[in-house]
Amino acid sequence: MGISGFIQTVKSVHEPMHINEYAGKTVAVDGNVWLHKGAFSCSRELALQEETTRYVDYFMRQVSLLEFNKVIPYIVFDGEPLPIKSATVQERRRRRTEALTKGKELLKQGKSQEATECFQQSIHVTPHMIKQVIKALKAKKIQHVIAPYEADAQLTYLMNTNKVDAVITEDSDLLVFGCHTVIFKMNQYGEGIRIQQKNLSTTKEIDLQGWDQTKIRHMCILSGCDYLGSLPGIGLKSAHKLLVKFRTIDSVLRHLRFQGKMKLAPDYEYHFKRADYAFLYQYVYDADVKKCVTLHTLPAGVQPEKLDYLGDNSNNNNSTTASSGANLQPTTHDQVKFYSLSNKENIPPWAHFDNKPSPTPSQHKPEASQPGINGGLRSVTNVLQPIRTEKRSSLTSLSQSKLQHHSSITAKELFKVFNHPQKQPPATTTTTTTKIRTHADIASAFQRQRFKNASSPTLTTSTSTSSCSLNTLSENHSSENQPIISTTTKSTRMTKSNTFMNSLSKREADRPIPDEKSIKRRTVLKPALSNISNTTSSSTTFV
Repeated sequence: MGISGFIQTVKSVHEPMHINEYAGKTVAVDGNVWLHKGAFSCSRELALQEETTRYVDYFMRQVSLLEFNKVIPYIVFDGEPLPIKSATVQERRRRRTEALTKGKELLKQGKSQEATECFQQSIHVTPHMIKQVIKALKAKKIQHVIAPYEADAQLTYLMNTNKVDAVITEDSDLLVFGCHTVIFKMNQYGEGIRIQQKNLSTTKEIDLQGWDQTKIRHMCILSGCDYLGSLPGIGLKSAHKLLVKFRTIDSVLRHLRFQGKMKLAPDYEYHFKRADYAFLYQYVYDADVKKCVTLHTLPAGVQPEKLDYLGDNSNNNNSTTASSGANLQPTTHDQVKFYSLSNKENIPPWAHFDNKPSPTPSQHKPEASQPGINGGLRSVTNVLQPIRTEKRSSLTSLSQSKLQHHSSITAKELFKVFNHPQKQPPATTTTTTTKIRTHADIASAFQRQRFKNASSPTLTTSTSTSSCSLNTLSENHSSENQPIISTTTKSTRMTKSNTFMNSLSKREADRPIPDEKSIKRRTVLKPALSNISNTTSSSTTFV
């Protein structure tokens, strides 16, 4: 709907806003957009022609949102079909009919979810739906008007005549028409995106510095719009490059004809001018004079009769008869004729900008258009309950996985955990029977080796008892209290002792500089090491 990709192309000038910024001001609303969004909550009932008022409930909730923020709403609905847009309308009608047929077939097959998605694609706003909403608006005395043709031109006219301060819509055409302040994607909390016409020249995605409204409009028409399809290979950025290079639209069209781009559309220039006029001279309703006028004053020499592709103005002056038979306020304008089918593309509440592929209803966030059992929003507790349950279950599964990991931990992994400078060994691993290679274990192993060497039959020792302090041995690399043994045995023992101490000293020299936690661990182990050496030396006797 509108100019494909235009809103994303000017993303750098998007302004997050809240509707309360317009408190005390009048804001116009594209009523068909809200009707489309509300219809998504009851698409099945509408497709099967069942009686429902959910779309009215959604529409009036949005109106109440504006009134709650002290904003004066002005609702505008589409009127009769615009002749120049007949090809686009027929294509949209064909897609809706195909989606409706497919949805009914899926429903017969019992595929309810798939059928609902097809029904949502087949939504169209009918005269009956507009009448139901207008009835509710009259009950609350809300200003509204049914445009002679498209609501976009009527909204622009209200903006140009200072009747409203901003426009709420989803159609990027409003920027092409020349609305100076447009609000897109307003949700049920009043939050939306605002784009102002004066900021378009500062966009970073494309260079629009010095461009006027006419040049921007020509770029958008050249890239393809509802009134005229684009030439092959011409998109928004290509159209921008052509206008930057050739400056005027006439030069661009001559270049495209010379390049052979118009072989499939020989009358493209003629249709381009008609599309340009459709953005400028559509019929709108003037509430002050109570008759239909053109959006802008027609240029000299242009007769209204020649603008038959913009509709017939011969009967518009008599179209102020109320369809409901009630007396209308001066600011309202109801027509006897309504547009029989939607003049707009379907706009899901969760859709992205500019007809971008949007997720399925099962993937989008709950919006106001997705009512619960009572036709309203799902309660906060119902929405948050699954999140809390999921969080609790995830914590339980995490704790169980940690316990399983600790129970199956290996000795090698345990050694890494214990000697890591930033971690402490898990409490569940203290009862393991696997020896940990710490300084105390090395000392115990060294002491056991001495017991083994002392009990060897090849060594001859005296009956005298000598104590060997392990702490003194590790610090001085020699022992002052050596046992009384033979000269040969003593030299052999000393050679073995020196070899072991040299390797131990080399190992200590190669050890990296300990960090703070390693030093603290050694200060704890050193007294324990001394106690072990003292105990073993007092109870060990070499033979």
